[in-house]
Amino acid sequence: MRVEIKIGLSDRDGSLFGEKQNDELSSFLDKLADLAGGLEEKDVTGRYKNRKGKIITEPAKDITIFLSGNEELILKEMKALTKQFLIQTNQESAIIVVDLLKTELIET
Repeated sequence: MRVEIKIGLSDRDGSLFGEKQNDELSSFLDKLADLAGGLEEKDVTGRYKNRKGKIITEPAKDITIFLSGNEELILKEMKALTKQFLIQTNQESAIIVVDLLKTELIET
């Protein structure tokens, strides 16, 4: 299972993250990596229409995680962590994309 989390780096008012929110972002990413065993993060630019109808352009993170084993339980915990992060950073929403793929972890 591939999970992508797309999350912006500004609050509801369009203010870019400060030091406190960046610390919360780092903690969020660490928790996700610990839960899933690893992740990939990319810096991107996001554009969305907020609840007031205003188009917001902001720096964002595109996080990709591959899961194998206990996928539904881990996904549930990821959703809870994401919601907690949104509340902590005063954001409206994030997007979680779940692709059911045949994945295989190759280890040595």
